[in-house]
Amino acid sequence: VDTPGILDRPAEERNAIERQALSAMMNVADLILFILDPSGHCGYPMEVQISLLEEVKEMVQVPVLVVANKSDIVTADGYRTMSTQTGDGVEDLFKVILAHRPVRTEEQRVIDIRAPIVHEEEAPEIDPMTGQMKRRRIRRPRKPRSGKDTP
Repeated sequence: VDTPGILDRPAEERNAIERQALSAMMNVADLILFILDPSGHCGYPMEVQISLLEEVKEMVQVPVLVVANKSDIVTADGYRTMSTQTGDGVEDLFKVILAHRPVRTEEQRVIDIRAPIVHEEEAPEIDPMTGQMKRRRIRRPRKPRSGKDTP
């Protein structure tokens, strides 16, 4: 799930989209990719971004993969780096992400909703008195009442 960005602010100040993003991370995610911007072009200094990262790590029970973007402008020591501008490090990041793919059990398998739904045919109803197949009566929707009959 790709979620919108969340800001480092108290929970009561977060908007509905931020709360929904946090809910998705806590309840749906198998892995969280947390992207830092060490250049500061995002409008938040690294200290604020790291604070949010630590908050997210405390909230979730899945691996958090941290990557510093914009390595073509500035590097961030201690973090995996990439540059979406030049593509440097992106392919390696994809490999790491794909290595975290969860193994699903048969009960958790994903169902292709585009596949047709196959309905089993119902066994015909047999009248015990005659031994013949009962005819099904098709119910038609009632016509709306005209204003004359209503009280």
